[in-house]
Amino acid sequence: MPSTETAPGALPGDQTISFDVVLKPRDQAALDQFVQDVSTPGSPQYHQFLKTGEYAQRFGPTPQAVTAVTGQLARLGLVVNSVQGSVIRVSGSTSNVASGLHTSFKQYRLASGRVARANVAPPEMSTAVSPYVQGIVGLDTIVQAQHPTPTARAQAVQATARPNTATPSACFIEQTSGYYSADQIASYYGLD
Repeated sequence: MPSTETAPGALPGDQTISFDVVLKPRDQAALDQFVQDVSTPGSPQYHQFLKTGEYAQRFGPTPQAVTAVTGQLARLGLVVNSVQGSVIRVSGSTSNVASGLHTSFKQYRLASGRVARANVAPPEMSTAVSPYVQGIVGLDTIVQAQHPTPTARAQAVQATARPNTATPSACFIEQTSGYYSADQIASYYGLD
């Protein structure tokens, strides 16, 4: 529950909710090994990155996994809008989503004035398809990603700063100076 909420209430049952179902890679152990090999200096695979489409071919979900999950979503009365790599984009009425994923929703007015929704229990899928599912993303709209706008100070820092290599997260400098952030790499491989 957000700390700045006021007047929580039920979400109308006929409101449309859009979200993503993210599927697991077909062979997590092989993917982990590939990541290790491509990242380890001295490895024959070091910096031998995948070409476009190779991730899906080698590590993406199997067609059977996609068919099983999309079929289950359709049986729940949800609409499969698209399948992009490991991501299934889905929509449906609040009542169908709540019933199908064994959760419920509340809406909140945040301190900013924006009205947001949140599921009150973790979503669940049937045991027939849950082994294929990595996660469900987008049911909660309380936190929204925002792109930073460069300020004069940030631009001045960019001119003199070095990339932050101490942590795996990208800093503003990395995003604007030719380095790829983890999110950009994930997007390139269809994992965003």
